Amino acid sequence: MVDKPSVFPIWAEQDQVDPVSLQNNVLTPPPEKQQYGWDRLEFPPRNWFNWLARYTNRWLQYLAQQEGQSVVTAGTGQTMFDSLNGGLAYIYVVDKGNAANVYHGMVYLPPGSVGATFVDIKKVGITTPVISASGTVTISGGTGPYIAYGQTKTIP
Repeated sequence: MVDKPSVFPIWAEQDQVDPVSLQNNVLTPPPEKQQYGWDRLEFPPRNWFNWLARYTNRWLQYLAQQEGQSVVTAGTGQTMFDSLNGGLAYIYVVDKGNAANVYHGMVYLPPGSVGATFVDIKKVGITTPVISASGTVTISGGTGPYIAYGQTKTIP
């Protein structure tokens, strides 16, 4: 298993015109190059490589930002969801007292929401949790205590 890198590969984030060629350091390759890639023995222009590195970095940063939105909790009545910014919220719950009792649900949480009830995906022995206006969740049913994992994904 490889450890998560601690550095993003930032590359060519600043536009700069070369004084000799008068070309920008980053140029978007033509659609056919984006579709099929380099030909055998081809040496693509540096500006195309810079374009590829720039957008690879930006996508990695975007995906890391999405990963960073997750919240994990081991109980009930704790803030688990971002009701201020909203987004797609989902939850997994397992009853530690009886592992056969589980819950999985999701809901669209509008920004500034005053609460929401999950749509049940799987529900065995646990009542449907409700998100309060502050983003907390109350879980009941089963025997408890519960292990809960919740996440809010903002919608761009």
